Amino acid sequence: MKVNIYAYKQEGEYDASLKYSELEKDIEDNKNAVVFVSVSSIKDLRNAYPSYFLDTSEFIEALSRISLNCKKMNLIKE
Repeated sequence: MKVNIYAYKQEGEYDASLKYSELEKDIEDNKNAVVFVSVSSIKDLRNAYPSYFLDTSEFIEALSRISLNCKKMNLIKE
C-alpha cells in the first residue's frame, strides 16, 4: 500500500481543493481513497488518521478493554 501526501500552505487552499477534486475523479471503488484534511503538522495528521499510518495501538487497546469488561461481567469466558 502507498500513501501520498500533498501539502499546501493555508493560502493554497484553493489549489489543494482543485487537486483533491482531480484525484477524487480518478479513484476506483475499493482500490483507492482520497482524504482532504487541514492540520498544523504531520503529527496532528498522524493523530487524526492513525490507520493511514498503520498505527492500530488505540484500536487494539480499546478491544482489550472491551474484552476485559466482558470477562468481568461474565459475558465471555476465557
